[in-house]
Amino acid sequence: MAKEFGRVQAINENQRTMSNWDMFATWIGANAVNLMAAGSALTNMWHKLKLTPALWIVTLIATAVSFIPLLFTTFLDAFTAFLDYIGMFLGPEIAVFLVDYFVIRKGKYELSEFTKIDGKYWYQGGLNWLAIISWVIGIVLYFSLKSVSWLSETIGVTFVAMLFSGIIYYGLTWLFNSKEK
Repeated sequence: MAKEFGRVQAINENQRTMSNWDMFATWIGANAVNLMAAGSALTNMWHKLKLTPALWIVTLIATAVSFIPLLFTTFLDAFTAFLDYIGMFLGPEIAVFLVDYFVIRKGKYELSEFTKIDGKYWYQGGLNWLAIISWVIGIVLYFSLKSVSWLSETIGVTFVAMLFSGIIYYGLTWLFNSKEK
């Protein structure tokens, strides 16, 4: 019986080692794809930047950011904070995108205008201040509503911040575009 137990224990150790290697290989593959996408996005923002230096830049930033969980007491605290930041920043941003695409422009963008300086989507100096203001208000709302326990513990604050960001963006766009006409 003791020999059988030793063999089962050895099999479990081998499976655990293989499982760790599988996780490591998956992690490397996923991060390589994510870094490539980030590097490519960086070259799109700065056209003079080549892909290889962009990859080095995003890799160094990602490496530095990966040490942030060491500042927290547990992995769960770090992961929860990460999800909060995702909801706080991306929620209102996605709401602005959705309202702009589906409600304001009704799914019709003129693709040739995207890269034109002083084109249709250039706004003020290349920035859509109405979208940025709506996004910042959504972030402030997220912070403010996070302390409302019944809200943050039930449906979550992200959807509420998204709703208000979208409504604010629509209202600001309607208000300022109607003045231009």
